[in-house]
Amino acid sequence: MAQVHSASITVVRCRSHGPHTNDAQDGTVIPGKRGAQPAKVAAAAVWLCSPAASYVIGQLLVVDGGMTIGGFELP
Repeated sequence: MAQVHSASITVVRCRSHGPHTNDAQDGTVIPGKRGAQPAKVAAAAVWLCSPAASYVIGQLLVVDGGMTIGGFELP
């Protein structure tokens, strides 16, 4: 059986954002209290594609530092 997955991610801190940050990036509205690092998001995606997740089928993996459960809404 083919596995089909997707990932829903939050704000990811990277060099292209430059020195400017917003509330989501500096962690004031993210329950996890920090913006995501690219390596953390990549690790979640790699796990989803790995043999360790072989029994996980057709899932949306939310990688958002708790924004979904914290009730964060985009303007």
